[in-house]
Amino acid sequence: AEYMGTLAGKAGLGTIYVTNGYITEEALRELAPMLGAYRVDLKAFTEDFHKQVCGAHLQPVPNSAVLARELGMHVETVTLVIPGLNDSIEEQASLIRWVIDNLGPGTPMHFSAFHPDYQMTDRGATPVAVLEKIYTKAKELGLRFPYIGNVAHHRYENTYCPSCGAPLIERLGFSSRITGLDGQKCTNCGEAIEIVRHVR
Repeated sequence: AEYMGTLAGKAGLGTIYVTNGYITEEALRELAPMLGAYRVDLKAFTEDFHKQVCGAHLQPVPNSAVLARELGMHVETVTLVIPGLNDSIEEQASLIRWVIDNLGPGTPMHFSAFHPDYQMTDRGATPVAVLEKIYTKAKELGLRFPYIGNVAHHRYENTYCPSCGAPLIERLGFSSRITGLDGQKCTNCGEAIEIVRHVR
């Protein structure tokens, strides 16, 4: 990873670390100079989930996200919402509050639909209504940029102005189109938007 990151930097390419967040402080500090963004899975917000489902502990994951932010990386989180395991609005609200308090209200949070596959086929897919409820709660709590993922063509995969609600960035699959930004501001109301156009 270090070698590839160095090569990317020399070529003028940005680097994004897509991770489950289970990394030591020493390793993250060593990689930090070549990382521009840190996309971390916050799989759940209870120790029980991490022990039973992941065979790991919770605390190293949020700790690494906080450190990544302190080291100057752009941080985004992804939570796979699994029916019966981490889909309660209370748990998700606790997670959202933690992100707002420790990573900042401008941190993008992605709430993705679970689909039964591989080693977990004992439950159905996440109802879209559950994801929408979490999205709404995130907005109510003050998160500026929540998203819904793994749901094709859903309106909440787009970016909206947190002040006036105007669409800023439209997404379809892996493509995106800026529709409502003038530099770092919403073209409708002038709200300053924490957009990242390039990573180092």
